[in-house]
Amino acid sequence: KVSVIVPNYNHESFLKQRIDSILNQTYRDFELILLDDSSSDTSTAIIENYRHHKKVSDIVLNTVNGGSPFKQWIKGIDLAKGDYIWIAESDDFADPAFLEMTVPIMEQNEEVSLAYTDSQTVDDQNNKLNLWSVEKNKYFKTDRWSSDYVNDGKNEIIDYLLYRTTINNASSVLFRKEIFDDEVSEKLNRYKNVGDLWLYIRACYQGDIGYCSRPLNNYRAHQDNITAINKKSGTL
Repeated sequence: KVSVIVPNYNHESFLKQRIDSILNQTYRDFELILLDDSSSDTSTAIIENYRHHKKVSDIVLNTVNGGSPFKQWIKGIDLAKGDYIWIAESDDFADPAFLEMTVPIMEQNEEVSLAYTDSQTVDDQNNKLNLWSVEKNKYFKTDRWSSDYVNDGKNEIIDYLLYRTTINNASSVLFRKEIFDDEVSEKLNRYKNVGDLWLYIRACYQGDIGYCSRPLNNYRAHQDNITAINKKSGTL
């Protein structure tokens, strides 16, 4: 039912925790696709430890870095057999109930193109920092992200996504696979940054959006985060 894609690059410190958090999901109807974009650390050795795990359907280890995480996303999506796609970033990790809570949102609402959960920010030592819902509620002066909801996708764009990236990060999202057509692949290939934001908006334009208020995604804030690196270098 679900294809879980882990696109990794130089996240050896977090990779085992990430993969294990997927394999420990209470919802069991998933395959795991592991990708590495020519890491210079020990990431590939960590990935190889999972090669014969029954949930791992594909492992792809690039010999040359592709220069964009979104190229890795497309590679994983092309391999995916599931109805739903979870792009699980390699430095984040999930609560065991992530799929158990997000899959039913999709199953019960055929018009929902993506479902996402609240996120708990953690540092590189797993210490809890801020909740994304608290930050968003404060910014928009609302209590909207304190409760579950399903909303018309276009209204979500107009009221929220045009002003702030309210969908926490890719690791918090379950996508309906059918949104990934040839245009998505072509457009994502152009991005080095914010391809995720473009994808959220495109998905919302095509259908509804569902939200689970439980913080089932743990978003990692650390100095080797791709967004942090690109901000520092001026790429973003």
